[in-house]
Amino acid sequence: MLYQHFATQEEIDRAYDPMLGRDPAVLVKAWRGRSDASRELHRTTLDLSYGPSLAERMDIFHADAPDTNSPHAPVHVFFHGGYWRSLSHREFSFIVDDLVKAGITVAVVNYALCPRFVLVS
Repeated sequence: MLYQHFATQEEIDRAYDPMLGRDPAVLVKAWRGRSDASRELHRTTLDLSYGPSLAERMDIFHADAPDTNSPHAPVHVFFHGGYWRSLSHREFSFIVDDLVKAGITVAVVNYALCPRFVLVS
């Protein structure tokens, strides 16, 4: 047994690789287009720093109509996909649309990608 009930690496890949059988360039291009539209549509605070590195940034999408019984809207914090190896918060702004309309502020968080290897010969 290779891992849990999987007998081959191919079985593991089918179960855990969300890009298997898809064209990543087509998907990412669509995400970027939808994300650009979301940033135009909503009231935002873009690239707000939360740490010392240039990668530690987040985009805040402010709630359209916070609950009138509360002084503050609820906040949903979203960490983008990419398995710590690729992409950024800018490709995932599209996830905010329904949340913002429902009165939820959304923080789409970016982080430093890793691993960062320095090859020494």
